[in-house]
Amino acid sequence: MTGKKNVANNPAPPKWHYLDHENIDPNDAEAYIDNYEQRKVWQSHMQQYFSMVECIDENVGKLLDHLEEKGIVDNSIVVFTADHGDLLGEHGKFVSE
Repeated sequence: MTGKKNVANNPAPPKWHYLDHENIDPNDAEAYIDNYEQRKVWQSHMQQYFSMVECIDENVGKLLDHLEEKGIVDNSIVVFTADHGDLLGEHGKFVSE
């Protein structure tokens, strides 16, 4: 995960991330992230995130089933895109409290 590398300043974090990790000893980065991931705000965010993923998965499945039922699945192209702005700790970005 780049979150741990970011907190350890390896490589240095981008200037656009909104949490300040400068006071964290790079040797403590892994423990810092592990502790953060146990916090209620993180656990709640992850539950919500994976609930949304499950909802999308279920509905894409319904779409594919419908195409199959209509006999047009082999002549169909389904394009799915997403913007995961939350980043889940990647590049030093975290859920704010």
